[in-house]
Amino acid sequence: MSQELITQHEAIEDLQQTEEMVVEFHRSVNATLETFLNESKTLYTQTNYVNYDQEDYCKRGELMFAQLMDIATQCRDMMAEYRIKLAKEEMLSCKYSPNSQR
Repeated sequence: MSQELITQHEAIEDLQQTEEMVVEFHRSVNATLETFLNESKTLYTQTNYVNYDQEDYCKRGELMFAQLMDIATQCRDMMAEYRIKLAKEEMLSCKYSPNSQR
């Protein structure tokens, strides 16, 4: 097997592993969002009462939204990495394709 073919197979394997990681993380993000929405609604409901604890409301809200931002950033970064690997694999496929011009 030529080095070019080995390189292409390694890129494909890396791409498949990255895809699995991204899709699994996205699944966990969806589950987290469902939980987050319920917690956010509960927190929001506190504001319906005149004597709600404003300090607690703000602290919990800040923590919840910071966690949401972390998860969103991580998912975005993973998808960006996946897209880069897709482009790399596409470039290798074109470069090493039997029909490509050298």
